Amino acid sequence: MNVGCPSCGASIEFRAGSSIVVVCPHCRFAIVRTDRDVRTIGKVADLAATRSPFRLGLRGRFRGLGFTFVGRQQLDHGQGPWDEWYVAFDDGRWGWIAEAQGRVYATFPEPPPGVTFAQLAVGVTIEIAGRAFVVAEKGLGRNVSCDGELPTGLTPGASTHYVDLSGQGGTFASLDYGRGEQNAPDEAYIGFVVTLEELGLADVAMPQASPHDVAAVVGAALRCPSCGGNLEIRAPGATRRIACPYCSALLDTSQGQLRWLEALDQTKSEPQIPIGNKGYLAPLLIGHPGAEISEPGRVTGGLSTEWTVIGYQKRGCEVEGVWYYWDEYLLYEEKHGFRFLTEQDGHWNLVSPVEVAEVEETPRGAEFRGRAFKKFSDVEAYVVRVLGEFYWEVRLREQASAQDFIEPDLGLVLSREYMRGDDGREEIQWSLGHYVDGAKLFAAFGVKGAPPIARGVGANQPSPARASARFVNLTAAVLVGLSLVTFMVLSATAHGTTPVATSIALPLPPPEKLEEPPPAEPGQPAPDPADVNNEPAWFSEPFEVAAPGQVEVSITSDVDNSWLWVGGALIHEASGTVKEFEVESSYYSGVEDGEAWSEGARTRSASVGASTPGTYVLRLQPQRDTPASCAKFGTRCATSMSAKVVVGEATLWPGLLALAVIALGPLFAFLRARSLEVARWNESNVGSPYASSSSDDD
Repeated sequence: MNVGCPSCGASIEFRAGSSIVVVCPHCRFAIVRTDRDVRTIGKVADLAATRSPFRLGLRGRFRGLGFTFVGRQQLDHGQGPWDEWYVAFDDGRWGWIAEAQGRVYATFPEPPPGVTFAQLAVGVTIEIAGRAFVVAEKGLGRNVSCDGELPTGLTPGASTHYVDLSGQGGTFASLDYGRGEQNAPDEAYIGFVVTLEELGLADVAMPQASPHDVAAVVGAALRCPSCGGNLEIRAPGATRRIACPYCSALLDTSQGQLRWLEALDQTKSEPQIPIGNKGYLAPLLIGHPGAEISEPGRVTGGLSTEWTVIGYQKRGCEVEGVWYYWDEYLLYEEKHGFRFLTEQDGHWNLVSPVEVAEVEETPRGAEFRGRAFKKFSDVEAYVVRVLGEFYWEVRLREQASAQDFIEPDLGLVLSREYMRGDDGREEIQWSLGHYVDGAKLFAAFGVKGAPPIARGVGANQPSPARASARFVNLTAAVLVGLSLVTFMVLSATAHGTTPVATSIALPLPPPEKLEEPPPAEPGQPAPDPADVNNEPAWFSEPFEVAAPGQVEVSITSDVDNSWLWVGGALIHEASGTVKEFEVESSYYSGVEDGEAWSEGARTRSASVGASTPGTYVLRLQPQRDTPASCAKFGTRCATSMSAKVVVGEATLWPGLLALAVIALGPLFAFLRARSLEVARWNESNVGSPYASSSSDDD
């Protein structure tokens, strides 16, 4: 449909049937068509330079259906202008493709819900078109400019309240309260976070700097208006603020020229990674333990493309009167947007944004893609130093409520920030940090020298003790398995023999001949006759021990409320080697306060090592309870004893000792891992899971 421009008379065309407004390319007036006529609704301002990869007339394909870029609307929500492109599909449908902060959204019109702006708060879940969405941002936006055709009416320069929402699976929604915050939204749009590949635009070329782009201005315009220092713009079109490295002046770029805002009275800390350095993310994330749930290729994006450090800020928080600080580096890549590097106490993280709806807060922390994260910190964070370029209106002492939730086993940290601007704008942002090695990071971004030595345990640093503990536990499990197999084999192959099994009457007869002490050596005192053992003794018949091992000697007596002590010896006939042992058989019982009791055992045994095969003799020398005790009522002293010798049975104690030694490894590994976790959680300001209940109650 061709019509004449009511302002300049030039011929203009409505190419899409769904279009209502077209911007005259000659006079820049917005023309609206109705059922009866066409009329102007105001002059449109020039577009701000945003370095968009899209352009009017560009063709793409989404989910098998072709579309054309027919219009462009530029809005500003207080954090820099962003573009929404009106696209007409080949089947007559239409939608929006929006780009902001490196993300691309494809949305389509839906009936708006009956909820007012005032009824919504960030973090609240509502339903739109049968789907659940979480409010991620709400505020007041302004129509900056437009071009081409548009499907809805607008007032150039007018402001409107808006609500942006996040859904599961990368879905996105936006509500436009054009008639005011006390009414239901005029328009609602639902769509998806998409990639250029999903739009069939993987090979779209980024535009060259336009005449309105601050990066294209040469000479004095690229000098700091405060000190005259030369400035290089590394993210043209996306940069909103620049902090001059020479005079600490904060500069605004939104009007196409560098405009002085204020002199920053800030600390003089210098970034460890110089602004302007470039590097790749792949060396930092390939093989990362958190790759399974964080999907580095999608969450971080651009693993194989070169990123540039364009900004640096130092932030801090106060906890119990002590200030803690950390550094943040802003990375930029023209097709993938922005990422962050953070450093605190020598511990580094690569940080990527995640959708608000993908994170669910729980009483103990948060959940992300099926994994639980424990709450680690809750602070008010302040900006204390800025340097370089930023895509938002950064300012000194900028404040945000920040919480961290950690999953150290995967080297991940979820961070939540809530911000409220002076204009009432509210926003929740979630990001996912991957713990990365400082040495690899310096190498990836061409930083000379070694990174700072890491102090303490990082909040989401994978525990080196747990890694070693897994190895120790695996080794111990293998050794325990081998020990059990060895024991079972020995038990199965050990055939015990019983060369001695006899009953012996007590008391034993006295020895037929008493031994005399040996004669004294010349010059030595005479030996004590008490040192000669002339106690009655019983000797077994000689028996064979075929292999080194243990000989088990068991003694059983008929004592009752009495005892029998037996001193024994295993004598090797060939060498005369004597292995002595002792066994006590005792048994006591009675009734006390109406309760029966007993203690002791009539059968006891002793294990004696026979290290040399050969012929052995067993000697037993029993001693009974005193005659006075034996005369008491209810007492029976031993009148006989049974002796049994078992040779060649498997013994348990060496194996049990070996298992105890093996268990020391996992025990020490556990204690070391626990000590590191205690050290980690000592840095938390929300309470440690390792704190004792008594300390919690104090």
